[in-house]
Amino acid sequence: MPRLRMGVSLLLIDMFLLPYAFHFCQSAQIADVATLTHGIARGDVTSHSVVIWSRANHEVYLHVAYDRSPDFSQLKTAWPIFVTHESDYTGQVMLTGLQPSTRYYYRVWLTAAPAGNHLEQSTMTQGSFQTAPDDESFEPVAFVFGGDLGGQGLCRQKQTAYAIFTSMAALKPDFFVANGDMIYADDGCPPERPLAPLGAGADEPHNSPPPV
Repeated sequence: MPRLRMGVSLLLIDMFLLPYAFHFCQSAQIADVATLTHGIARGDVTSHSVVIWSRANHEVYLHVAYDRSPDFSQLKTAWPIFVTHESDYTGQVMLTGLQPSTRYYYRVWLTAAPAGNHLEQSTMTQGSFQTAPDDESFEPVAFVFGGDLGGQGLCRQKQTAYAIFTSMAALKPDFFVANGDMIYADDGCPPERPLAPLGAGADEPHNSPPPV
């Protein structure tokens, strides 16, 4: 009987500690493995709202905090969302109640639990956006547009990325209009680009850094 009671006692102790062990494993996993696989996208910007989008590498809670100050001295936190396999681990958080024509700064991170502490979270990713003017104001707007990116083997290069984006950003546009064909998934990325430098024949290949 004493041996039986000891076995039952150990079983009860194991059952009691199991949730904590599971939580510990989750915490270790989130600290070591959880990542934002595709960076951050922000869109559908209005004068009072914006949508923040990201993707994780497994099921986790996606958090977004934002502030008008880059030091996040008075930050607000949106309600976290749980991303799952059904959504391909992607999630969207809408921030509302924003001020028109205002620069906001945001942070995005992942945790295993809705209220995970700083020891359990992934690395934070930061960015910023500016809300649109309100409907009754008149303000100048600058934008750039483009399309047909990276076709015919002209892939993004590891050292220079797409150099045109640097020139576009230097113009400080309010937004970018993508006219389509922003990816050519049916083309390969050869080490030699098929297009020669400006002034050479279009069918003369030249060496370039390996694509990513």
